[in-house]
Amino acid sequence: MKSKVEISINDFSTDWLLDDYDAKQSTRSSHTRDAYLSDIKQFLEFLTRAKVKDPQKIDRILLRRYISWLSTQRFASSSIARKVASVRGYLSFLAKRGKIKPSLAHSISAPKTPKKLPRVPANKEITRILNISSKNEPLDLLVLELLYGSGLRVSELCSLEVADINTSKQTMSILGKGSKIRVVPLSEPALDSYLKYMKVREKYLKNSSPRSKVFIKKSGKSLGTRDVRRILDKYSLEDGSKIHPHQLRHAYATHLLIGGADVRSVQELLGHSSVATTERYTHITQDHLRSVYEETHPRA
Repeated sequence: MKSKVEISINDFSTDWLLDDYDAKQSTRSSHTRDAYLSDIKQFLEFLTRAKVKDPQKIDRILLRRYISWLSTQRFASSSIARKVASVRGYLSFLAKRGKIKPSLAHSISAPKTPKKLPRVPANKEITRILNISSKNEPLDLLVLELLYGSGLRVSELCSLEVADINTSKQTMSILGKGSKIRVVPLSEPALDSYLKYMKVREKYLKNSSPRSKVFIKKSGKSLGTRDVRRILDKYSLEDGSKIHPHQLRHAYATHLLIGGADVRSVQELLGHSSVATTERYTHITQDHLRSVYEETHPRA
């Protein structure tokens, strides 16, 4: 007997996720596609409970009920926004197939919430963590140096290959979102950490090891995103909180702006497709300038 989800999927045909839609989304990671599929299944479960099997029965009221239901499930606002975006994409697919009115796909939107950046560690906090990690595994220090010193996303870090690193020019070629390649500087400390780690890495290599990858664990396997988080869990900020990989990327951007870098340059270094994304960091630098003014100007 088919489950409710399977019945719903057959009724509304989600093969677009792997076929038609996937052709447009081929640059997205498998994790992103899996998340979208999960979101669609959840939406279809909701429709099944509402006894809706015909796409023509979907209306604005039903979509508002779905968003209200998501809010009661204690999902984070970012999760709700992603789920709504997934459903909007699915409705657009149905509209192109002539199953629903085109305007319906544009009638669903997530509640607007203010975007908040995680706490940005101070330079002295990161320096302290780097000093501590230098006494531990060479792998730890290199991970920290690249996340903070080059602003890499954790997925970019884990997918980094030996051929991507040019030690003579001290640069790295990074395959970012949308399969876009950007070249970022490799700092002197990061280069030193890299060369030291590569000597240790030789001991970890096994016949089954993916030799093209930079990061190889003691087990001989490549480093994954969960492994990175476990590494960072060893090091706490001054308030005792654990540090998240993306916090180091935020710190990279913020400290560049505080140091005088222009937004467009930081955008290129981060691999942001839109400068608006990078401009989220400017309010932090404005807060910094305000504190400097208040501490130093006699009329503040």
